[in-house]
Amino acid sequence: MDTSLIFSFAVLIILSLIYPVVYFTSLNNTKNSIKKFLTDRGAINIFIDHEVPDYDRDTMSFFVRYIGVNGNNKTAHCKVHRWGAVADEEIYWADPLDLELAQIEIKKEIKHSEYFEISDKIKSKTNLQLPTFEISTVLSVNDSKDMIVMMKYIASFNNVFRCKSDGSIVWQAELPNKSNDVYTNIEWKENQLAAFSRSCIAVILDIKTGKIIPQR
Repeated sequence: MDTSLIFSFAVLIILSLIYPVVYFTSLNNTKNSIKKFLTDRGAINIFIDHEVPDYDRDTMSFFVRYIGVNGNNKTAHCKVHRWGAVADEEIYWADPLDLELAQIEIKKEIKHSEYFEISDKIKSKTNLQLPTFEISTVLSVNDSKDMIVMMKYIASFNNVFRCKSDGSIVWQAELPNKSNDVYTNIEWKENQLAAFSRSCIAVILDIKTGKIIPQR
């Protein structure tokens, strides 16, 4: 038998043995990350089930059941991106978590946020019940004291805002998908506010209104 064929066959056997170990290790670590996320916010009796098959490419899907801090039984669905057998640490919740958990999260995240002052101002100026007030990106606005703020995308919600220097919200950005979407990146491109969503849609936002500008 050709030496190169023997070598290729041996490599395939090794990979077939290694992949399941790496995959199940990644799966177990991901479950632990989800469990820690919930326990840090007061949840107990947590059950996490890997949903198979997952028809979304490059993701792991999970069904979660737990008891919240008020003693009620709760259920949720979430996804984690993966590349091959390796999963990242970002958890994407199908729906915003109930407020009982979100409030605990807000207290924890704002304390450690590098944008603490801005987060605190926005929180004090709004009645919106957001899944988080932790800020991941802030962009300055030319010829204005306003800023464009993107909250961390831990759940599906309209997470991009234009805010005044005192934290009051001018607008909350429109999403390309009306449900189960969130922005993951914003930046200035040729003096336009470009945004990219979890559903892999790139848009340009109107800086005056936060509406999506139709592309020709």
